[in-house]
Amino acid sequence: MKHQFLCPNHREELISKPTRALTSWANTNEAGVSLAGVGQHYDALPHLGCAFEVAEIILTGNFVEQEKAIPLLTKSALILASSLQVLGYEEQRLSVLQLTLNRLNKVANVSILFAEHLASLEYAVNAKKTLH
Repeated sequence: MKHQFLCPNHREELISKPTRALTSWANTNEAGVSLAGVGQHYDALPHLGCAFEVAEIILTGNFVEQEKAIPLLTKSALILASSLQVLGYEEQRLSVLQLTLNRLNKVANVSILFAEHLASLEYAVNAKKTLH
C-alpha cells in the first residue's frame, strides 16, 4: 500500500488553490469518518488517505494558521491509522503515524504548542508494541 492517495494533477490543483484544499479536506474526512463509523474501513481508506494528504498540503502551504493545520493533520493521521489497524495493515499504520510525527517535529514551536498532539501520535505508535 502506498501513502499516495491523490493523483498528481489533483495534488497540484490543491496546492495552488487553498480554498479548494480546505473544502477537499472537509469532504474527504467526512466521507471517510462516516464509512469507518459504520464499519466499512476498506471503503473509507481512499477518503481517509486523501484527507491525510490534503491536511499535509494545508500545513505545508500555510493555508491556515498552524494552530488549525496541526490538528487537521493529527486527526487525519489517527483516523487513517485506526482504519489501517482494523484491516490488519500494521506496517502501514505505523508508517502513517511515524511520517506524521516526523513532519510535525519539523514545524517550529510544535512541541510547545501541540504537545498533546505529539503525545497522541507517540502513544498510537507505541500502543501496539506494548501489547505483545
